[in-house]
Parts: sequence; structure tokens; C-alpha cells
Amino acid sequence: MKKRAGVLIINPEKDCILLIHRIRNSLEYWVIPGGTVEDGESFEEAAKREIMEELGIKMEGFTEFFSFSTEDREERYYLTKIMEMKEYTIQGEEKERSGKDNQYLVKWVNLNQLSNIDLKPLIIKNEIILSKARGII
Repeated sequence: MKKRAGVLIINPEKDCILLIHRIRNSLEYWVIPGGTVEDGESFEEAAKREIMEELGIKMEGFTEFFSFSTEDREERYYLTKIMEMKEYTIQGEEKERSGKDNQYLVKWVNLNQLSNIDLKPLIIKNEIILSKARGII
């Protein structure tokens, strides 16, 4: 079973979330920063490692936000709030794999604009929109 951990990085003052805009071949979509949980690693450890590898952000304090499972995958998402909206660029393996036909663009997106973008997986997009409407994030 494939396991993935991701982190919702929210700036509550600006009402924005940090996302990765993926452009691969002719496809365009958005994802939450994160990645695969390695053998012997907890979801939380993977989330911290992936955010450090992809964005260079050292995460200490975050809370579990949402999780779901299918027949072949389990995903857990964590939530953290940061006040500084600095610009980030992709790092690590993703930077090495980047090219004209495989782009990773790190961008702040207003939470009110989520319904207008193709954020994958759809279940996390819907959960973020619902949580925003309920005042949770």
C-alpha cells in the first residue's frame, strides 16, 4: 500500500495556502507539499522530511488535519500556520527532475480561489474548502 504525507501550510492573515503547481507534459494541476512515507518512517516524520526536502522549511509544530484510505493508498495531511509569506522554490529531487515538460512551481493561493483550480486529490480540496467555510482554517 502506498503511503503519502502532506502539509497544508496556511497564512491565516492573508488567507492563503502554499501549493505546488505541477505542469507535466500538457497536464496542469496543483498538489499539497509532501510525499511518500518511507519504510520505518511515521507519517509525521515523512511530512517533516518532505517539507524540508521540497521547500527547505523546518516544521516543528503542526496538527493532523485529514486522512483517507483507498484500496491501494493511505494519505495523511497535517496543518501548520505561518505568518511570513515569503517566496519558496522547489528543492531536492523535484528540482533535479524539473525541466520544460516537468515543472514544480511553488505558489501562495488564496483559499477562496481553491474551487477554481485543479487541486489533487479532489478529496483534500473539498475538505479544505469545507474547513474554510466552517472557520477551522
